[in-house]
Amino acid sequence: STQRHGEFVVAEHSKFARHNMDPTSTPTMRVSRFLSSHWTQCAVYQFAKMNLADEVQSGLHTSSALGAKIGVAPDNLYRLLRSMTHQKLLVETSKDHFELTPDGELLLSTHPLSLRDNILLACGPVHMGIWSHFDTIFKGSDKSGYELQFGMGMAQYLQSDPEYSQLFKRAMTNFSDHQSRAVVEVMDLSGVDRLVDVAGGQGFLSFCLLQKYPELHAAVVLDRPPVIASAAEAKTAHTMGVADRVTFEAGDMFVTVPTARAYVFKLVLHDFNDEQVLNILRVVHRDSAEGVRLFVADFFLDETNGAFTAGVDLHLMVLHHPAGCQRTPQEFEALLNASGWKLAKTERTSGVLTLMEAHKA
Repeated sequence: STQRHGEFVVAEHSKFARHNMDPTSTPTMRVSRFLSSHWTQCAVYQFAKMNLADEVQSGLHTSSALGAKIGVAPDNLYRLLRSMTHQKLLVETSKDHFELTPDGELLLSTHPLSLRDNILLACGPVHMGIWSHFDTIFKGSDKSGYELQFGMGMAQYLQSDPEYSQLFKRAMTNFSDHQSRAVVEVMDLSGVDRLVDVAGGQGFLSFCLLQKYPELHAAVVLDRPPVIASAAEAKTAHTMGVADRVTFEAGDMFVTVPTARAYVFKLVLHDFNDEQVLNILRVVHRDSAEGVRLFVADFFLDETNGAFTAGVDLHLMVLHHPAGCQRTPQEFEALLNASGWKLAKTERTSGVLTLMEAHKA
């Protein structure tokens, strides 16, 4: 059996070598990549934690120069930098001389679309600790990863750990801003004069839409009181020149929503189970006028983005169990139909989200 397996592997690699094909496309190599995926994640986390993208951008391009600056042995640092070239974050232009790639620039702390905080959050000790309970949650625990790790839910833990709370807020804002720009590219608000951004957080999506559509006279950012208090204090709306057309309103989308010509949910409904989503959609249906347009921008499990979204789905299970989940487009359309809506169109964005538009049935 072992001999036959060895013969299979050799034959497999020989076949691909003869045809000049990428050996990573073989079953053996594809499965073998799972062995190093966690190690790679740890390495990228270290690269981000030590702010090495910023250091390279500042002119420190060699392991000896970087090592002297941050106090790490050059040999160890070279091995880390070399590994980042295989992740397309760096390129080694000559022996031990590294430059940032466009991907690597997204780990700059000063990049307008920086994902550095997202790496620090997803790969950091808090989330790694939470994920250590995956087996327990998978086998039927009624508690979330936060509860198993810290003895409290996510909201309570965010209040108890200010440093983590700030990282969480920055990471969520960064990712949301990325996706907001992509959503605005494909969302058609022609003829809409008033919009409600439901659970809109800091309001960045609304600000972008207000910039794009001068005829959009008003946008209401609806969210929980603590979120609204924080959003109202921010100066982003003033910076983007839309402060006179946006209002922040504390409320509960499970109870009622303000009247508008369009409603948008971006990265909101995946946090809730089907019964909760139906409740929310029915509230919007009840409180809105005829001819209203409903937009939902979220991850959906499809062939285009299935692998990433499936990972997000498991992450939701660990963090929010037993509430949130990702859905296929067909599953979400069924929820729309059951709550009085009819799907009008679906569009992929240039990011990782898909935009659905629905009208009252």
